[in-house]
Amino acid sequence: MFIYVLNIVQLRPAMKPDTELTRFVRDSLDKGLPEQDIRDILDESGWSSDEIDLGLSGWRLHDRAGVVPQPQRDTRSWDALHYLLLFFALGMVLGNILSLLWALCEIWIPQKDFSPSRHGLKTMRWSLAALFVVIPAFLWLDFRDSSACKENPARRFGGVRRWLTAIVIFGAAATLICDAIFVLYGFLDGGVKAQFLAKSAVVAALSLIVIVYFRQDRLTANGERTYFAVPIIAAAGILTLATSFATIGGPFQAQNEANDRIRAKDLRILVRDVDQCDFANGTVPESLDPMTCARNPERLTSYANQITYQKLSDKQFELCIALTAPDRFARPQGRVKNGAYCMKEKI
Repeated sequence: MFIYVLNIVQLRPAMKPDTELTRFVRDSLDKGLPEQDIRDILDESGWSSDEIDLGLSGWRLHDRAGVVPQPQRDTRSWDALHYLLLFFALGMVLGNILSLLWALCEIWIPQKDFSPSRHGLKTMRWSLAALFVVIPAFLWLDFRDSSACKENPARRFGGVRRWLTAIVIFGAAATLICDAIFVLYGFLDGGVKAQFLAKSAVVAALSLIVIVYFRQDRLTANGERTYFAVPIIAAAGILTLATSFATIGGPFQAQNEANDRIRAKDLRILVRDVDQCDFANGTVPESLDPMTCARNPERLTSYANQITYQKLSDKQFELCIALTAPDRFARPQGRVKNGAYCMKEKI
């Protein structure tokens, strides 16, 4: 269905030429001026060859009827739909690349006491899923746009395209300026660190890519690309996908993390239950099966049987459970030691 929509928005006739240009061409032909003379006059006035071709294609000189208009359909709404889809796809690609690269900066250049959070890992996996979809969609839309421009170079001068392009370039330029201000401010304030510089560099690089991609002169008169923005975007997306996937792991890693969260939940429940257990002489025993103190065993999973008990003092004990992904475990309570999640409690 999505590919069908992408094809529909492309399979439309060319845009209408400029009204003033059309009127001039019609009046000139009506006066008997040869087509080459009209072309030369327009060229001297600064009109591009593509715009001149489009204007001349709107009229045909008939021997008896004189100047006859040719079909010129208004496709601005379809152009707007196509370019909105194209810009949206590019925005999704670059936005998710930015999200992943920022997260990788936090993992590779960690701040003090940093540990991956569940929310952070879920956000990275969401961005991975988005890139798997939007990268092919963007490349397809760009390919169709490039093919359409080769068939009809005047598409580059459409009003919708120019307006949307100007808005996007303004946003990218403003982002570059703000990024430079933040870096300079951080330097003056003494807060520039490696992670901050890496994130700023990512923002600057992606903003420059946007500006290069949307420059109106990215196509020559022959319809060939003069820049390499699209291959760079594709390579950046694929490289970011591969690097992020290797860093955070795939579905099996995510399942291990989910299982560890279940283990931690069982551990926290049993810690409370053991704390409320009746002990002889008010002291914790030397050994204990934590499940014997469980008040609601039906709330626990089979992982609860893996929880181990250790006496620390007469009034303190510790419960631990082995984790399958200890380096990815976010621990709001307790601590991770030797690959196990442990919680201490005093009775």
